[in-house]
Amino acid sequence: MPRRGSAAAVVVTPSGAYCTLMFATEFSLTLPVTEPVLIFALAMVAFLIAPHLVERFRVPGMVGIIVAGAILGPHGFNVLERGQTIVLLGEVGL
Repeated sequence: MPRRGSAAAVVVTPSGAYCTLMFATEFSLTLPVTEPVLIFALAMVAFLIAPHLVERFRVPGMVGIIVAGAILGPHGFNVLERGQTIVLLGEVGL
């Protein structure tokens, strides 16, 4: 029986056995973001887009990354907090 907020699909395998697949469809977004994959995706988007935006104003791209970090960080809109994922990204050099 599927839980509320999830979907189920019944699949017949080539051997004729029935298999039930559960798909989680419930998604809630709270700030600061705590899902590591979403943190990584937001950081990559900020790292890729911010330099291009500020270079239109003839400002170095590194300044755009710093400004994006200040806006998304805990002292800005508090979208990302300094957690294990951010520390790991800093250690690997991103």
